[in-house]
Amino acid sequence: MKALVIGLGESGKGAAILLKHLNYQVIGVDRNLEDKNSLGITLFLEGETLPFFDFDLIVLSPGIPLMHPLCKKAKERGIEVVGEAE
Repeated sequence: MKALVIGLGESGKGAAILLKHLNYQVIGVDRNLEDKNSLGITLFLEGETLPFFDFDLIVLSPGIPLMHPLCKKAKERGIEVVGEAE
């Protein structure tokens, strides 16, 4: 299973770690990738085009709006979108 975490602040990092522990392949997107390599996930800079979009789950960090372009794309494709707290 594959998950996309949008926003890799403290909450997003926690979500990525949990998803990895649950055996998801995790891809993270953030506007600043400094100090994120230690997560051991595939990283993309905010605004970069993802070469694929076949996720089972999208996790939004607090502060990421539901109108985020990647969130809109997920909804169009019927991919489940949840907040980090979920």
